[in-house]
Amino acid sequence: DTTSLMLSDIYLYDKNNPDVHYPIYASNSGKLGFWEDTLQYKATAPWLESLTAGYKYYDKDNFEKAGKEAVVMRTDSKDRSLRVLVSAPEDIDAKIRTIFDDGRTVKKGLKDTIYVIRVSSNNNRLKDLRLSTDLDGNNLIDFTRDTISGYYTTAAGAVGYTVPTVFAWATLEDTTATILDWTKITAEKYRKNISLAGNTYEIGGVKPFTVSVWAQEPSLVKSYTGVIKVKWNPNLLSARFDWGLGKAEFDKDALRDKSEFNINVPKSINIEDVKPEIQEKAAGYFRTFESWQITDGVYSYVVRVTSVDREDVVTRTYKFNLLHPSSDATLSYLAVPGFELDPAFDPAITAYTVIVPSELESIDFIAVANHEKADVAGNRKHSLAGDSTFRILVTAEDETTKKTYNVAVTSNPHTGIQLVDGSSVQVYVSNQSLHVSTPAAERVSVYSAGGQLLYSLDKPAGKAFVSTFPKGVLIVKGSSGWVKKVALH
Repeated sequence: DTTSLMLSDIYLYDKNNPDVHYPIYASNSGKLGFWEDTLQYKATAPWLESLTAGYKYYDKDNFEKAGKEAVVMRTDSKDRSLRVLVSAPEDIDAKIRTIFDDGRTVKKGLKDTIYVIRVSSNNNRLKDLRLSTDLDGNNLIDFTRDTISGYYTTAAGAVGYTVPTVFAWATLEDTTATILDWTKITAEKYRKNISLAGNTYEIGGVKPFTVSVWAQEPSLVKSYTGVIKVKWNPNLLSARFDWGLGKAEFDKDALRDKSEFNINVPKSINIEDVKPEIQEKAAGYFRTFESWQITDGVYSYVVRVTSVDREDVVTRTYKFNLLHPSSDATLSYLAVPGFELDPAFDPAITAYTVIVPSELESIDFIAVANHEKADVAGNRKHSLAGDSTFRILVTAEDETTKKTYNVAVTSNPHTGIQLVDGSSVQVYVSNQSLHVSTPAAERVSVYSAGGQLLYSLDKPAGKAFVSTFPKGVLIVKGSSGWVKKVALH
């Protein structure tokens, strides 16, 4: 037969700022304690240590409202609720009587009522906002808040125009808040990938983005604006040079990576007749200066691109060298390692002879073109099968002029050192190794060009593989008195 204390009002406020009240809404009951032992309410407020509750109840005589502060018990921060214990005041008369249908009157006492107020945080503020050029957040970009505009802004050109994506990192003051459409990394940290594709990446300029922070109370949202100032991109979109039926073209990828290009124009075309065509990114952002230059007989088309009236001024210069391709199809070097050419090499001579031992199974050619852009075919190892003639074809840069060098290889069992008895010693190089063939057993010694003994071998009659030596000139001596000089390449 007891009744709960019926309140006329209950509210939350900050003890440090008593004039600021936070409204409370009914959750599971619309009454303020009548016939209920525990009531559930909800409120939206900052989760402060100074947050407390107050209440008003009805006076026993005239039902005028009187205010008091309730006893507040905090739960843990995860639950975020307040339990408000409202005790029956001593000055309220406990002798409240109710007349029932059967005419009985019952004396009713008063008892305590507990009000549970679930507090939803209204904190929708950022603690920090940062930018990086890497996914791990290590390469940070200078990013500060403008005290006048309130925007978070990078310095002019803080992001290079070759950066396709910037990563934004936002840290919340309250872990119950959330940022929609951002990737949640931890309870308080979020990340968003900001693409600089399109005009921002192609031209440069500014890239705005928004951070919308929703408090635990879903009706409360705060938006922050960030501005990324991308370095102005002076790269050309394309460059084209036309002459008759021919042309040379460069796309934006090539023009991004290099600033100087060589263009081969057929000799039948005058350089002055070549027509250039340059495509810039946007005339409103950049100014282009184009001119012809002649340096040491080389015609160059020079293009300078600079940004217009921007805080981040950038300039880039392109140079297109128009050249007639070389017709040089000569060799600057030709050799057969271990053997001598006959006649000695001369770039103007195209026919040579080399005599090798009949035991040799393969032969190497080393041929170097006089012009760096000429192509050499036949510069390699060849198998031997008796006498053969090998062709080394040189094609000039113009792809029209060609020159062929012929090397006739003759196998001769009697080449080498002739001995008194009419026999011969064969000393030759094959596969970068030294081979020696003698008619009789003897000691063979190998010396460097400076006279240092490198190797000695007591070998029987016939052919023998001596050893592998470092490249250079070798002196080979036999105990019977013969001497042979060979070159190991």
